[in-house]
Order: sequence, then structure tokens, then C-alpha cells
Amino acid sequence: MKNQTHEILVVDDEPDIIRGLARILESRGWHVRQALSGCEAVEMAIQQVPQVILMDMVMPEMNGIEAFQEIRRLCGRVPVIFMSGFSLTELRAREMGASAVLSKPMDLGDLFAVLEKSVRRGLETVGGWSHEGVDR
Repeated sequence: MKNQTHEILVVDDEPDIIRGLARILESRGWHVRQALSGCEAVEMAIQQVPQVILMDMVMPEMNGIEAFQEIRRLCGRVPVIFMSGFSLTELRAREMGASAVLSKPMDLGDLFAVLEKSVRRGLETVGGWSHEGVDR
């Protein structure tokens, strides 16, 4: 994955977490877009569908599950990896079709393994990430 640039949308209501993740992901060659809320994530995904979304589950206003449902409804199947400090939310996220759920604090090895797997799956299932024809 180092030779390719992949796009990720990182969503968390804690700016320090987003900045830290962005720094790490960018050092690995990822193009990182950032959203501080579920509502902002939906708006950004509508404007340009990312290859993968890394999203906190617990946020004010629109939580991660609500944002996930809206993104799926408007943008189709984009891989979504949830981050959560709460284990009870993992089952619900998996039932809804999340690509993965990572517990906070995250192990970076696990994060990159899940990201690589999500991008590979997305390329196989979405045909090179062409989102033409998605009803918006």
C-alpha cells in the first residue's frame, strides 16, 4: 500500500484524535480528509465518496451508526471501520454491516491490517472505486 495513495475519511469529535490519526495515516501515504461530526462526515462523503471511512461511534448530534446509515443510503457501500471505547456498540455495528470495529485505544498494526483488507475488498466489490450512477 505504500506505493498507492488511498483516500480515507477520519471522523471523530475529538480533534486531537483526528490530528494524531491523520499524521500517522499520511506518513503511510494515505490522503486524509477529516470530519468532526457525523453530520459533517455525511456531507463530505456526498461531495466525494472516500475509499474507506474510519469513524468514531459515540459522537454528539449524529452518532457514528446514524452517520453510517445515512452514508450507505446516499453513497452506496463504502467500507466503514468504527472506533469505539464501548464494547456493547460493536455487536450493533457488525449487525449493520460495518467492515470492522476497533477498540480505543487502537493498536496501529490492527488498524493498518483492517484498512488494507477494506481497500482490497472495496476494489474487488466496487470495481476500482467507480461510484458513477450512485443516486445522490
